[in-house]
Amino acid sequence: MTAASTLEEVKKGYETWYGPDRPAGESSCDEDAPWYQWARRTLGDVSSRRVLEIACGRGALTSWLAARGARVTGCDISEQALAQARSRGAGAYAACDIHRLPFSDSEFDVLVCCETLEHTLDPDQALRELSRVAKPGATLLLTTPSYLNTYGLYRVYLRLLGRPYGAAGVQPIDHAFFAPGVARRVCRSGFRIRRTEGLVHYLLPARSRVELVERSPLLSRCLRHFALHFAIEAELPGTATV
Repeated sequence: MTAASTLEEVKKGYETWYGPDRPAGESSCDEDAPWYQWARRTLGDVSSRRVLEIACGRGALTSWLAARGARVTGCDISEQALAQARSRGAGAYAACDIHRLPFSDSEFDVLVCCETLEHTLDPDQALRELSRVAKPGATLLLTTPSYLNTYGLYRVYLRLLGRPYGAAGVQPIDHAFFAPGVARRVCRSGFRIRRTEGLVHYLLPARSRVELVERSPLLSRCLRHFALHFAIEAELPGTATV
């Protein structure tokens, strides 16, 4: 399969994901998703700042940012998602591919990329594009699933049985990342990590969520590499400009 045809498969998959025929039981995850909660806690004052949200989906975070005065653009590969996002009436939206963003160099003060990198054709190229469009001193907020945990063992188990993990076919790319590897990729793209955090901890897949860990900043930090989702706050070195 060529890169071009694979990109078309990704587009087709996400039109289904956000369309009326989404598989039963699958959610496109909006306001209450743990990565959006983390982003809202972390962002601080965004008034008048140029913000880019990659894979904005139905616009939950993009509209939240716009309501707080950000000059925000939400991007997604799915026209179905963008149509629903625009119906919120807040923020600007654009259809684009993360590997070739239609923006100038050094354009954004803040970049948000939640649960997206694992679904890219080339994660390193995607990160290089985020670095290219970031201003010196810009902030990157990024989250991905991480499988250094019981979910990772469950994924291996399903693979041995020849069964798909998650919504295979709907989301046609699903890289299995480990938290330390994601951090290395972010650093290689030119960003400098300020801090990392683990989001959502389980003893067993899909049950026994360990809320004690999530309520304790110390435990959460110590066990962050074993969480189901890994969150990175990073910056592009350089002097921030107004």
